[in-house]
Amino acid sequence: MTAVVAEATGAVAERYVYAAYGERTVLDGGWQPVQGNESPVANQRAFQGQEREQQTGLHASRVRPVYHPTLGVFPSRDDS
Repeated sequence: MTAVVAEATGAVAERYVYAAYGERTVLDGGWQPVQGNESPVANQRAFQGQEREQQTGLHASRVRPVYHPTLGVFPSRDDS
């Protein structure tokens, strides 16, 4: 997901820019960085549709329990 739009107007409420390994930068609708890099619209969807855990910044995925976007790794082993 690269943006969230207002349902009533279709205007862009928030944009996202992703680094190579999924680290997200939150921008407002006018491409300005959001203070604290937290989603004002409380969007927790992350890179590739993963669910972002707000307190840790880790991403929950269907493949493995968590993904660390800053390090670009899955901290747990793939035992399957």
